[in-house]
Amino acid sequence: MEKQKLAVIPMIGYSIGSMVRVVENVFAFYFVYYLTTVAGVGPAVAGGVSSGVVLWAACISPFIGHFADKQGRRRKLVLFTMAPMAVLLFLLFSSFDLGVTGSVVYYAVIGCLCYTSFYLFLIPYDSLGADLTESYDTRSVMRGLCTGFLYLSGIVGGTLTLFLQGYFAGNGVSTGASWQYAILLSCILIIVAGLSAWRSTRYIDKPVAGAEQSETLENKNIFRSYAEMLKMKPFVALTVWCLLYFTGTTLLATDIVYLGIFNLGLSEAAASLFFTVSTVATFIAIPPMTALINKFGKKRIMVLSMFVLIIVGVIVLIKGPTSYLDGWAIMIAYAVTNSTVLITSFSMLYDVGELTEIVIGQKKVTTIVGAFTFAMALAQSIAYALFGGILQIGGFDAEAAEQSDKALNTILYSATIIPAVLVLLSVLVLGLYKINKNNFNALLEAIEKKNNGEEYSTEGFKELL
Repeated sequence: MEKQKLAVIPMIGYSIGSMVRVVENVFAFYFVYYLTTVAGVGPAVAGGVSSGVVLWAACISPFIGHFADKQGRRRKLVLFTMAPMAVLLFLLFSSFDLGVTGSVVYYAVIGCLCYTSFYLFLIPYDSLGADLTESYDTRSVMRGLCTGFLYLSGIVGGTLTLFLQGYFAGNGVSTGASWQYAILLSCILIIVAGLSAWRSTRYIDKPVAGAEQSETLENKNIFRSYAEMLKMKPFVALTVWCLLYFTGTTLLATDIVYLGIFNLGLSEAAASLFFTVSTVATFIAIPPMTALINKFGKKRIMVLSMFVLIIVGVIVLIKGPTSYLDGWAIMIAYAVTNSTVLITSFSMLYDVGELTEIVIGQKKVTTIVGAFTFAMALAQSIAYALFGGILQIGGFDAEAAEQSDKALNTILYSATIIPAVLVLLSVLVLGLYKINKNNFNALLEAIEKKNNGEEYSTEGFKELL
């Protein structure tokens, strides 16, 4: 059976909450730059602080997911974390005369606190989408809207922040104050987007399904909780897929500027346009990809989109990059694939939540999202380290006027065949994910009968068990 679809206004209101991701965009684009140019922290130490904050965020995400499922009222976390998150982001881009050691400690502590509040918002927020609607197709539409607002947050956190900082600095405002004024826009956006998500989900302000059913469920520790989850093939498939896929695509995104500058001979400004092309292509791709997902199925379109990225990468490798159009082709394929992945993956996570409800007795969506967030952050960390190691082995020399053929080939491989292999491996892992529209609706019917105390059959979804 197909559950009632979600009204448009609550769906849009909830999706606006994705703009809170402006926090990670501002951090990714400008934190190290701010530390080195304004706060007076050395580049190596600044990179270490940034890496430490991201690693902290990755490690705490499974605990947040477990805690939020036990606590039961995820909207409270959404409401109570948005203001601290905004204040901490503002403090993260504020400088004080603390000395070198004091500054390092200050930014490390504030960075970890900021990301803690951010993940305390983000993980419960992402999981609330599962309670907004149980419609298999509507979940994809909703995640399509979330993906659009996510990329919009990237424009605000990336392009607009630096534009405003430059504008204020050019009008007589000190460098430190100009950064604070620019970041203030993101802080306001956090509050507006967070309140939109909180208000739009007000009618589902209730404990997580099944949380009140058993004291044993409530008192399970995080290790027992995730041990149960690891017995579920769809959960394992999505988590391992996430690790492989985002390692490959993060490697590609990190390498693409190098490809443009060193292999194609573009200026830094021209190479940076690859990201603009990717953003525009993403916005264009979201509506048709959402329609295809609902017509042909989440997993099928997700796999096909990943093959688009694999094929384009192999073609560019075989023919050799000769112009900026090759870079555009890679980034457009990346945009189509990534937009599809961001729509489908979270929607598929929501669907696993219904499976946990019938198998474990609790709809553990936040636990699932926490694990997925951990895998995504870990993939990014691995990709950054992997890219640095690959460049080192390939003989890349940042001081050289021209790179060796070995170094140029290494850059080419890092944007084409290496990501393609990792994405292909992720496709193979995704074969373990068996949830589709038919067995999902059979699963919903069984859950409804179970909750009503009626006899139910697992025949329609036995392959998921």
